[in-house]
Amino acid sequence: MKKCYFSNRIYKHKIPHDVNQELSHSLRLYNRAVRTAYAWQTKHLRTGNKPYEGTLHLVIRKRFQLNDYYTNSAVQQANALRTSQKELQVLYLKQADITVQSIQKKLKNERRKLTAFRNMKQSIATGKPKLYKRMGYQMHQAASGAVYALHHKNETHIWFSLYLFEHRHLDKEIKRLKARIGQLQHRLLRQEQKKEKLKQTISSALFGSRSFFRKQYTMHKDQKSHA
Repeated sequence: MKKCYFSNRIYKHKIPHDVNQELSHSLRLYNRAVRTAYAWQTKHLRTGNKPYEGTLHLVIRKRFQLNDYYTNSAVQQANALRTSQKELQVLYLKQADITVQSIQKKLKNERRKLTAFRNMKQSIATGKPKLYKRMGYQMHQAASGAVYALHHKNETHIWFSLYLFEHRHLDKEIKRLKARIGQLQHRLLRQEQKKEKLKQTISSALFGSRSFFRKQYTMHKDQKSHA
């Protein structure tokens, strides 16, 4: 069976003052009940001790003097918020896992490059230079002697002596890769700590603040008249 509901919008300045006061009081009381129910649920999950006796529904109804309709709505809204926090926690864990996998892949590539540069430097120290052609490095014979080149897709870097190639390029690349690997290791550690914190922490929610209240007004004339 299909149902169609209609409603008329109510403007605060068009209703009697006493009705307006009653509506405002009911909304404030309801929001306080939602925040209290959520805070008690969070405390129960974090400490394992219930901050109230009996059922949450009965305690909220007695404390705020609400009827069953308002009380049930407040408790259900708090439960829905707690459920959404759990779903967000699972989503954040998945995002952290993806980030960890990406960092580990980058670390593997950077370490492989560092090993290749160290091998090239070691070969130069032994007097038998060995360049990695798969990385774009080649040695060319010229009239003045051997020339060392690094071929990219759109450009080529050339060093006219083995000394220049070693100290102006290899040493700089090794230093850069060491710093890069250190940064990636730090990022990986932070992500691992974030995962552990997400697994152990019972998250909370911010229901609002004065700054949030002011941000809901986008027009300049409303930003200066919050009262």
